[in-house]
Amino acid sequence: MKIRKNGKVITLSESDLRRIVKRVINEGSDDSVEACFKNSNIKMPIECNLADGQSECFKKLSEMATSPETVIEIAKIITCIKNKMGGSYPMDEKLPGYGGDMF
Repeated sequence: MKIRKNGKVITLSESDLRRIVKRVINEGSDDSVEACFKNSNIKMPIECNLADGQSECFKKLSEMATSPETVIEIAKIITCIKNKMGGSYPMDEKLPGYGGDMF
């Protein structure tokens, strides 16, 4: 398929079109940390907005874990953030009720 863009002719293969369509469809999915808080009653701490502040974010979230219900919600949020950012974090063992230390 040929497309004219800014006076240039661009040739797209079928695989190029597939990649473009896949990217456009996935654009609607939110890869930000804010998406982890969307379906939760827990407000996102400001520390979670910082690019290099994941450990501070997890520390603040662990301080917010005051009841079994909030522990479960915060564990889900931390798992979501880890899935989006990748890697493992030392706060896993320190969150009450998460990793064996139940109320």
